Amino acid sequence: MKSRTTAKTIRIPNDIYADIEREAAKKDTSFSKEAIDRLRHVDNSLTPDILATIQTIINKSLEGVKTGSCKPIKEAQEEANKLWKNKLSK
Repeated sequence: MKSRTTAKTIRIPNDIYADIEREAAKKDTSFSKEAIDRLRHVDNSLTPDILATIQTIINKSLEGVKTGSCKPIKEAQEEANKLWKNKLSK
């Protein structure tokens, strides 16, 4: 069953519009889907993408501990640094 929708015209600042367009292209999704995702997570900065990245960091760290290899741990650190960099640049 398809969910019901309502068309509504809103004014969006150009910088936010460009940011949504960029993120939608990066995720290979539509502007509307990205905007709706942002509206749904307005009170929760832990979006599905961020949660997936955090899980990747945890998995790489555990792999490093289990195997005794530093490579996955370094990869986890790089992922964490990217996450912080993205978060701080917004």
